[in-house]
Amino acid sequence: MTANFILRVIIVTNWEASDCNVKERSHNSFTGHCVENNHYIGAPITDKMGTYVGVAGPNKGVAPVLMGIPYALCAISPLIPVCNPVDGLFSGFCPFKSRFIDDINRSSRYEGQRIYTIGSTMDEVVGHYVCTEVTTRIKGQNGERIFKDKKHDPIILRHATRYAQWMAVLMDRKYMPT
Repeated sequence: MTANFILRVIIVTNWEASDCNVKERSHNSFTGHCVENNHYIGAPITDKMGTYVGVAGPNKGVAPVLMGIPYALCAISPLIPVCNPVDGLFSGFCPFKSRFIDDINRSSRYEGQRIYTIGSTMDEVVGHYVCTEVTTRIKGQNGERIFKDKKHDPIILRHATRYAQWMAVLMDRKYMPT
């Protein structure tokens, strides 16, 4: 999460006197200290965040699927940049995960006042289960929509608009609160 994004949220919410709804395609921390260098990036902005929808996010790490079989990418290839054990999505040797993954899962409900996720059991990029946990889930979330027949890109592209997110998460008959 960049300082520019945080500044934009603060400016918009102060200007419009309302909270902000955010959709992320990957998981990012909104406040606190930077994992890489412990640099303080600011006070919490959770009170300015209305609804947060995480779409196909690797919140517990990555376990891509190759020919229908999930594999621990970072255990097999720990030198791939995405597998960096500090600020990457390392989840190769359960229960050990990167400092970033540990950090974003340490506390809950900092993403927003209402938190929803959208994922798939067929996601070939982030996978579905990582270390026995559904990787797209966010600790303390209000609900989720898990598709059984969608791959990663269609999940992201189909749910790129606010309307599509609300339809998938809140209005869908298959919606299951967690």
